[in-house]
Amino acid sequence: MSHAKITLIGIVENLKSRKSHIEFFIKEKFSKKNKGNKVWLEKNYIHKIEVIEKDQVKSLKKFLKKGVRVLVSGNMDYKLEEKSGKRNLNSSIIAKQVQIFDGTF
Repeated sequence: MSHAKITLIGIVENLKSRKSHIEFFIKEKFSKKNKGNKVWLEKNYIHKIEVIEKDQVKSLKKFLKKGVRVLVSGNMDYKLEEKSGKRNLNSSIIAKQVQIFDGTF
């Protein structure tokens, strides 16, 4: 389907390492002031990331872990799945680049 480019910074929440690829979820925090600038509104977004490039998978298996801050660049991937008679549109990011930060950003 669509393959829009996307770049995100977030914290690794969940990690599944497979033989041929890595799948993980990052939490992205969004904050802004509401109308009138009196109260901060905060929202967390969870994004599914898939790493399929062989050399990148090998490198990330050594260093990627829960709680690490990462910058991810890649393409959006959408899949329409049907389960128990219900249709769901699931999205993930196919990572082209994953950069790990070991300090504050």
